[in-house]
Amino acid sequence: MFSWILNQNIKDTLCGTKVFTRSDYEKIKSAKSYLGDFDPFGDFDLIFGAAKSNLKFREIPIRYEARFTVRQISRASNTDGCC
Repeated sequence: MFSWILNQNIKDTLCGTKVFTRSDYEKIKSAKSYLGDFDPFGDFDLIFGAAKSNLKFREIPIRYEARFTVRQISRASNTDGCC
């Protein structure tokens, strides 16, 4: 749906990692006054702000493989017996 609305190919809008140059971020930030304050986490502010500023998106795939190894640290090593 976002790809259709923004006329750009976007697969993962809530990926959590977005990278901009400082000058592009300033453009996005200035578009926020136009878009309003509706996004508590900022993902849509960045996406719609970038689209409003005519910036292009590029996604870089991250490959994830589950690892099953022996834990090397203790989870509760610094709790002083509180848990």
